[in-house]
Amino acid sequence: MSVAELTFGSEELARPDEDSQLKLIWRRFRRHRLAVIGLGIAAFLILGSFVGPLLTPYKSTEIPASQYGASRSLGPLSTAPDGFHVLGTDRNGRDYMTRLMEGGRVSLALAFIVVIVSEIVGAVIGGVSGYFGGWVDSLIMRVVDFLLTLPTLPLLLVLYTLIPPQNVPGGSVTVLAIVLILFGWMGAARLVRGSVLSLKNQEFTEASRAVGASDKRIILRHMLPNSLAPVIVSATLGVGGVVVTEAALSYIGFGVKPPAPSWGNMLQGVQTEMFDDPFRVFYPGMAIFLVSLSFNFIGDALRDALDPRLKM
Repeated sequence: MSVAELTFGSEELARPDEDSQLKLIWRRFRRHRLAVIGLGIAAFLILGSFVGPLLTPYKSTEIPASQYGASRSLGPLSTAPDGFHVLGTDRNGRDYMTRLMEGGRVSLALAFIVVIVSEIVGAVIGGVSGYFGGWVDSLIMRVVDFLLTLPTLPLLLVLYTLIPPQNVPGGSVTVLAIVLILFGWMGAARLVRGSVLSLKNQEFTEASRAVGASDKRIILRHMLPNSLAPVIVSATLGVGGVVVTEAALSYIGFGVKPPAPSWGNMLQGVQTEMFDDPFRVFYPGMAIFLVSLSFNFIGDALRDALDPRLKM
């Protein structure tokens, strides 16, 4: 065996095992105990919201004929002629747990769709703005600055009123998603623009231009993937924000319309019964609180885990 082969073998033996990027991120994430607990809570709520309604024998929007007009307490456990209601029924006799799970499916699905579409649109717009610069960047950023100065809640109410839910596939849920997306992409655009401004003059960008890569390819294959870390953190934090916004709009009658349940409209009109049936407020309110809190913990942990300046 030659000296070169011996040297090469010793270098291979001395090289330390390097963890993959995902393992490194997971190791950093696990150091945040509250984030791990929040991840478990979020997984439980998501699983219960999307799988739970498939396992229940009740319908969330149908009033049982035998209980039409009946009012059943949510405090103690109750038994109906057609089954057992763990959380009781609402004033129309509909199983409350079924409505709570399907309401979570509506609220969480709306939040995920709004956040994903908003982050994608904002990332593309921000990438174009930061990469081309000049008048393109000035025009896009002035539009973003103008939209950020507008009062969001009144505009949401006006737009929701101008778009009739009955004329849109999906009804009020689709209208609410469109309205929230229209005002939800600006944050991602600013984040990605800042990252692209620091990336477009680096060596790998110049090398891509030298081999003839188009601007579109450079933005999609190099700029945006290297700007994903702040976008992922922003998306995680945005889920809780959309759930709270949907709850607020539905509570005042501008969100998801009954009989389709959501955590927001389940709180609508029950304030007069808080002292008689407090659990009508407690269950959806606690679900909204837990989702918002857990995703905020997850976002804080991801912000630290995705920071390249951290070594451990």
